[in-house]
Amino acid sequence: DEIVRRVVCRSERSGVSVQCRKGCAACCRYMVPLSVPEIYRLWDEIQSFPAERRQRILSGCLEVSRKILESEPVPVTQTPGDEPADAEPDALDRWYAGIDSACPLLEGEVCTIYPLRPVSCREHIAITPAEYCRPTNPGHARLLKPPLSVIESLGRLAAEMEGTEIEAILLPLAPAWRDVNRNRSVRQWPAPVLFERFADIVHDMSRRKAAAA
Repeated sequence: DEIVRRVVCRSERSGVSVQCRKGCAACCRYMVPLSVPEIYRLWDEIQSFPAERRQRILSGCLEVSRKILESEPVPVTQTPGDEPADAEPDALDRWYAGIDSACPLLEGEVCTIYPLRPVSCREHIAITPAEYCRPTNPGHARLLKPPLSVIESLGRLAAEMEGTEIEAILLPLAPAWRDVNRNRSVRQWPAPVLFERFADIVHDMSRRKAAAA
């Protein structure tokens, strides 16, 4: 939140206004990746909801997950030799736009967990009108870029602590993923260790980005 606040303040001082407003949910049809720590935090939040609201969200996740699994495979760019092909970011956006599903956490065009919304949602800071953010117009929105990606930092932190590859899970699939990986949610590390390593990762990412600029 502090990183986003500083990015927005710097932009507004330069005369560029952020267009994001309550009730604007154009970007809530995007593909939202969650880092592993976010999945467990989101699950804890959902579990605290009244039963009817919790069931509504989980049913929404199940419905969108079904659409994802039944959709055509994501387009990929062919690579030479035996190297695996990768999906281009724009192709991923277009693929998910074709699923045409709102976020299961959205009700009445308002995020039901806004204070705890995913990091990728926080980092989507639009300076163009809402219509440019719609998935049907991929690549048209102009966004403010934070100095570093917090979701990537969280992904790196979780991977280092657990000794795994960096993982990102689509939001609708998160409840099912959490059930399959229930045992991972009970692992613990000393808070100072987590904080210091996260700070190191953030610093390293900032340094690399500054060097590349």
